[in-house]
Amino acid sequence: MYMALCGRGACIWLFVEEEHVFISLWTRSMYMALCGGGACIYLFVDEEHVYGSLWRRSMFKSLCGRGACKWLFVEEEHVYISLWTRSMYISLCGKGACIWLFVNEECVYGSLWKRSMYMALCGRGACIWLFVEEEHVYGSL
Repeated sequence: MYMALCGRGACIWLFVEEEHVFISLWTRSMYMALCGGGACIYLFVDEEHVYGSLWRRSMFKSLCGRGACKWLFVEEEHVYISLWTRSMYISLCGKGACIWLFVNEECVYGSLWKRSMYMALCGRGACIWLFVEEEHVYGSL
């Protein structure tokens, strides 16, 4: 799976393979593209919202690692997110920076090497808010 996460003049490109997420930084715009299985979700991110549209049909995605998975079901213009009952641990590393995320049922914990950003992932009446400072990721589900 290949993703681009963009906002505030910078983009993070994610390539997900097996249980690993590879990351690299780019520049410019507030655009996300989530592509795979012959379909793409294009997301436009403003300060507090994520707007999405889907190419072609519905998609079912999973981000798996360390014994847990995050499942994304995309239909029409909505992204539905559910988390498996078990906690999930993800590391996003690249270009000398890593974001370490530990997700349990209600919170997102993490630490960041270098950089800072603010993200909101919203869908079906719920949002995941992430505020990343130099060494920490603060989140709520």
